[in-house]
Amino acid sequence: MPGTVGICVFARGAGEGNTYLPGSALNFAGEATGADPLALSEDERAVIDAAKETCDKVVLINSGNNMVLKEIATGALPDTYVADNASLPAMMNFGG
Repeated sequence: MPGTVGICVFARGAGEGNTYLPGSALNFAGEATGADPLALSEDERAVIDAAKETCDKVVLINSGNNMVLKEIATGALPDTYVADNASLPAMMNFGG
């Protein structure tokens, strides 16, 4: 439909009790995928693709935590997101 905007909302919880161990992502069915839990999942990418097929413009990101958005980030964002979560200096201390 001309002039439509699709809004996809994905979130990652933040806080002291959340640890995002690299490779610990789960899919929609709760099965381990071995992917980065801060990256967009296959399920989330499918939602974005469906929105892009039916809308002129697609807007997303609602997260209290960082997300890896390298594959879809275009335009201007008010926040800066890393292309690879493992490249953060804090990851040197992850896991003790």
